Amino acid sequence: MTAAGLRRWLLMGMLLALPIVYVPWADEPYRAFREELFQLAGAGVILLWLYSRVTRTDGTPLSPRGVNAGFMLFAIGTAALFLSFALNGGSLSAAVNVALGGIMFLALYNDITADTAFEWTKRFIFAAVVNGILGIVQFFGYDPFFQSLDPAFHNVYRRYLMAGFMDSPNMLAPFLASFAPLAFAFFMYESARGKMIAWTLRLIFLLTAVSLTQNLGALLPLGGILGAMLLYFTFCCPAAGGKPSGYKLAATWGIALLVIGVAATVYIRQDDTTRLLKRYSMDERRMQNEACLMMFRNAPLTGKGPGFFYAHFEEYRRAVWFDAPPLRLPDRPAHQAHDDYLQLLAEGGLLAAVPFGCLLLFWMYRHVAALTRPKRLLPYPLAPLLPGAIGGFWVIALNGIGNFPFHIAPLAVTALFWAAVAAVLINPPGNSP
Repeated sequence: MTAAGLRRWLLMGMLLALPIVYVPWADEPYRAFREELFQLAGAGVILLWLYSRVTRTDGTPLSPRGVNAGFMLFAIGTAALFLSFALNGGSLSAAVNVALGGIMFLALYNDITADTAFEWTKRFIFAAVVNGILGIVQFFGYDPFFQSLDPAFHNVYRRYLMAGFMDSPNMLAPFLASFAPLAFAFFMYESARGKMIAWTLRLIFLLTAVSLTQNLGALLPLGGILGAMLLYFTFCCPAAGGKPSGYKLAATWGIALLVIGVAATVYIRQDDTTRLLKRYSMDERRMQNEACLMMFRNAPLTGKGPGFFYAHFEEYRRAVWFDAPPLRLPDRPAHQAHDDYLQLLAEGGLLAAVPFGCLLLFWMYRHVAALTRPKRLLPYPLAPLLPGAIGGFWVIALNGIGNFPFHIAPLAVTALFWAAVAAVLINPPGNSP
């Protein structure tokens, strides 16, 4: 096996292993192990890349133009995090993980081609299916791996048991939700009856699993992305080779409005305990966000250093409580803020947050332009794969407003995968990603 082949095997193995393989230990049994697995895979990719002299899968060198624009913004933001670490101290591994994320994106972008993008995606779907099946089984009260520590509570609120092979429903929901835009795009694109039914069943499966978690951090971004995609397929859709039939569009709009109505009814009719739990959760997130803003005000330019939030959160939380006492005392410290972007602002300051923010805006522009003003029409199955990959990335990116997906190795790598697939289909390697 060549170095390039081994690198591809390592990347695919990482995609499948991170959301499934775990070793149970400590309070959060999967997270530390998966971070180490991510770091080992990242180190292996770097070594193999250097060994193969950064060549593409067909043996030709990767053009330097493939490493500019978006990736340069990523590199500037990463350098700012290392500068903040040098000035303030903190967690070197946190900064290294960000750098490894950039390497992973480049490696995926380098090894995935337009001819193989759908094959990579089909294999990655396996991890979502396995997690979704286990999550649904857990919802109905059976878990072959763990037993509930509070059966009386979980018999009433089974959604809190839904973790699949992830840490919690907060991690399972955005992971599964990121695959739903892909299923929706293929459903809208397909005209063959058999394939349309198959993708419809996949979409129903994913939406069912995500809905059972009742995780707003995943449901709201997913609803927004699917709504935007429905508008796209209704009024634009040049990259998908033409609009779906009027019957399919009308039926989809009807189902969408029905789902919105049912979701609103379920939300309004929540029991008092659920409402109280959500109030506690929102209050805890408010404290974390205010602590981040307080950290940022103390060091607006370079931030307080990567990993600072976890190390000093409790003392900042006490300061927040002076002005706004909590609804209840939290039973544990927060490892990360439930807002990746505010935590980046607190730990990396403007020097890191501005480049990463510009990167998101740059990608948003490229994604919208690729869908509404494509330079070329893509053949099947790449035509629906492009909006599916773009939607998958933005589900996780928007989840970062109320969660911390970029601090969780499986979710971060999932976002990198969707971003790399979209970049390959918009501009094959050799052009700006």
